[in-house]
Amino acid sequence: MSANAGKLVLVVEDQRLLRLAIRDTLELEGYEVVTAGDGIEALEVMEKRGPDLIIADIMMPRMDGYAFYEAVRARPEAGRRAPGAAGGGPADDRAHRYGARGARVSPDGG
Repeated sequence: MSANAGKLVLVVEDQRLLRLAIRDTLELEGYEVVTAGDGIEALEVMEKRGPDLIIADIMMPRMDGYAFYEAVRARPEAGRRAPGAAGGGPADDRAHRYGARGARVSPDGG
């Protein structure tokens, strides 16, 4: 059994192929993964299941990663339990201010 078994990761990415690639990679490492195409959909997913980790893009339609992390932080039950990692380019400091504990440039450059 994987050390990651039972740990739930929420992947929030608007680009479908990238979202699926991240999901598949995490599942190969033993994580359970749920996905969302933007911040609004991710908040809906979080209503049903509280993730152990959130990996979210920054530049997305409807609700971007900054607004999403702000909404997560406003929910004490979710915000403390789900440290975040953000992908988004030059705005790493801003991602940290909004609650992301790590920030990396996403493979799609955005």
